[in-house]
Amino acid sequence: MRTFITAITLLFSVQCVACQLHGLNFGIFGQQSGNNQFSRAIRPPQLEFTHPSSITVKTSEQNSIRVRYYQPSAYENIEVSIVPGTDIQLISAENVSLNKLFGAFELSFESMSSGEHQIELAIKGLMNGRPYFQVHKMTVLAE
Repeated sequence: MRTFITAITLLFSVQCVACQLHGLNFGIFGQQSGNNQFSRAIRPPQLEFTHPSSITVKTSEQNSIRVRYYQPSAYENIEVSIVPGTDIQLISAENVSLNKLFGAFELSFESMSSGEHQIELAIKGLMNGRPYFQVHKMTVLAE
């Protein structure tokens, strides 16, 4: 009798756990309902850039911004094109190729007039063999 009660209790507890995995729906689509802790999608590592969103500079002086990056292995052939706004003259290279997991590059420029200007980083390459494109913007406030 003791074995029978243990078997029934064990069977009931396994059945309860299995029902929780179905979420609110039972049947063929139960596990795909997204209402349980096991169906949450794991976000793959992302290509990351760290740089100031805005910088205040003096007109007609050379300035630089250090741009740091993290490039996971899913990303290949990443090229960064630096697109200066009107009245911004680039001193550094216009294109940078990323070839390390972690790295940094200097973006050197000069503001030719006072006011608010933009510098864009146009990032293109491949992510898991598919085309990838992203744009980062930085605001330059020239005095």
